[in-house]
Amino acid sequence: ALTWALERAARDKLPVIVVHAVDDRWMSPDFQYHEIIRESGMELLRQAQASASERAPDVKVDIQLRHGSGGSVLREVSKEAALVVVGGHDKRRLDGGPMTDRALQVVSASECPVAVVPATQAAGAKGVVVGVDGSEESLQAVAFAAAEADRGGDELTVVLAFKSPAR
Repeated sequence: ALTWALERAARDKLPVIVVHAVDDRWMSPDFQYHEIIRESGMELLRQAQASASERAPDVKVDIQLRHGSGGSVLREVSKEAALVVVGGHDKRRLDGGPMTDRALQVVSASECPVAVVPATQAAGAKGVVVGVDGSEESLQAVAFAAAEADRGGDELTVVLAFKSPAR
C-alpha cells in the first residue's frame, strides 16, 4: 500500500503521511510496557519513512503515531486527508468465522476517498473497483474512481451492493 501511495504522491506532487495506531484502550495507565509499545511503533514508523524516502526521494514523507484503534485513528485522519490508503489482506478465518476486515471499516467510516491496495496482486491484475449503493456518496465515489482509472489508463469496475429484502 505504501508503494502505491508513494507512486501516486510522486505523480500528483503531494506529501504522504504514514500513520501507526497504538491501540492502548485495553491498557491500564500503570501498564509498564506502554512506553516500549509506543517506542516500537515509532521505530516502525521511522523504518517506513526511511524506506519511503529511498523509494521516492521527491516525495515528502511525514510520520505520525496516534493512539486508538486502527479504524478510529484512520477515521480521524480522513477528516484532513485528500485520500487514505490502506492495505488489504488475504481473507483468513479465526475460530470458524471471518475476521473483521479493517479496510472495510475504514472505507465505511472515512470522510474522504479510500484506496484499498491488495496485499498480493494477482498476475496481470489491474484496474479500479468501486462499490455503489445508489446513495449520493456512492455516486461521488464513482466519479472519484473513474478519474483515478482514467489517470492510470485502467479499467473501471463498478459493483452494485444492496441488501436483499426480508421475505
